[in-house]
Amino acid sequence: MIEMELVGVRVEFPGPAPIVLLKETNERGLVLPIFIGNAEANAIDIHLRNDSPPRPMTMIFLLPH
Repeated sequence: MIEMELVGVRVEFPGPAPIVLLKETNERGLVLPIFIGNAEANAIDIHLRNDSPPRPMTMIFLLPH
């Protein structure tokens, strides 16, 4: 298993979908792009900005409290 960290979310135009970028935490530092949906990109972006959505998002109801 390889430990990775979240670098960010990007929207490349013209592109099919947003991309989340993960980077290896080791010395190689390879980057893994993963195509995700718009809703997922929005949720990740809100979390990275330490912001809160105007109303609860669906995935919030799936998390243990």
